[in-house]
Amino acid sequence: MKGIMNYIKYIAALLLMVETSCTDINQFHEKYTEPGEIIYTSKPVGKIVPGRNRVQLKTYYPSPSSAVETVVEWNQGENQSKLQVNPVGRLDSSIIIIENLEEKSYFFDVRNMDAFGNQSIVVQMTGTAYGEKYEKSLNNKLLTNTSLGDKDSLILEWGSAGNGGILLELNYVDRADANQKILLPSSTGSYTIGDWQPGSKAYYRTYYLPAPLALDTFYSLYDTLDLPIPIQSILLDNKEEWSIIDFDTEEPAEGNASYPDNGKALSAIDNNLETFWHTQWSGGSPGYPHHITVDLGNQYDITGIMSHRRRGDSRGQTVIQIYTSEDGENWTDNGIYDILNSTDEGQKVEFENPSTGRYIRYVAMNGPNFFALLAELDVYVVAP
Repeated sequence: MKGIMNYIKYIAALLLMVETSCTDINQFHEKYTEPGEIIYTSKPVGKIVPGRNRVQLKTYYPSPSSAVETVVEWNQGENQSKLQVNPVGRLDSSIIIIENLEEKSYFFDVRNMDAFGNQSIVVQMTGTAYGEKYEKSLNNKLLTNTSLGDKDSLILEWGSAGNGGILLELNYVDRADANQKILLPSSTGSYTIGDWQPGSKAYYRTYYLPAPLALDTFYSLYDTLDLPIPIQSILLDNKEEWSIIDFDTEEPAEGNASYPDNGKALSAIDNNLETFWHTQWSGGSPGYPHHITVDLGNQYDITGIMSHRRRGDSRGQTVIQIYTSEDGENWTDNGIYDILNSTDEGQKVEFENPSTGRYIRYVAMNGPNFFALLAELDVYVVAP
C-alpha cells in the first residue's frame, strides 16, 4: 500500500513539472507573437544622381507596391525628407531632390511606408553633392594653335578636354560688332571662324558634368584669346627701282632679235613674261643651286614672292629657297618651298611671318635638269 502511494505522488509531481514547463515555453513565445505578425512593405529600388550642392533620388516601385510614402534620412538620421507617393502601373517612379547640401559624399538611408505604418527594410544608397571645390579643379580645353586660313578666316585648333567635358563655349565679336556665342562638342579638334573682328578678344570655357546624368553643369574659368590683325599684302608692281646685284650664272646665248636680253638675270625682273633668265649651258653646265639677288630700291616688310616659269617649259626648278636682307650682307632664311614647273600659272609662296628687307635672294635648289630658268619674279609686301 505504501508503495502505491509513493507511485501516485511521483506521477503527480511529474505532471506538475510538465505543466510548468509548457507555461514557461508559451510565455517565451508570446513575447514574439503579440500583438501579431510584423508586415513589411516593398523595399526601395532607385538611384542617386549628383548635382550642384544637391542630389536627386529617383525611386522605382515595382508592381504591386503598397508604398504610400518614401522616407530619406542622411547625416546619421539628423536630416530627413519625405515624399507622399501613389504608385500605379507596372513600374512607377518618384523623384526627391535634396537641396542645400555641403559639398561631399553622403550615405542615404531610404525606406518605404504603407498606409498602415508598416515600413520596408532600409536600403542605403550613396551620392555626392558637388560644388565650388570641384568647379575650381576643372581645366579648360587647351587651345593648341591659331592660324589664318583662306579669305581671312581664323582657324582654332584644340586639344582634349578633361574627364566629364561635354561642350566648348566660344564667344567673339563679328565685323558688325555683334557678339557671337558658339557651343561646340568637347571633342572638337578644329573650328574655323569666318567673320570676326581683327584685333578683338575672344573668350572660351569648357562645360563639365561630374557624372553622365548629373543635374547641373559646371564650368571652367574663361580663357582669353587676342585675335590677330590679318596682314594685308600687296604686289610691288613698280619695278623701276629694282636691279640685279648678284647671280651665279646666266646664259646670253638665249638672246634673239626680239628679246636680246633673253637668258640674262635682268630678264627676271623686267615685267615681261615672254623674257626669262636661264643659267649657263653654253661652255659649261653648272648644277644646282642657282640664284639671283635683287635690290628692291627701298626697304619693305616682305610677305612672299610669286615666280613664273619660262612659258611652256617644264624643265626648270621644282624647289626654291628665299632669303631677305636689310643690308645685302646679313640674310634671313624665309623657308624652302616646293613649286610646280608644269604650269604657266604663277607659283606664290607666303612667308610664315613678314620679313623686313631691301634685298631678296631667289635660290633654285633642285629640278629635273642641271639648269634653272625664270620668266619673272614678283614680290609681295605689307600694305602701307
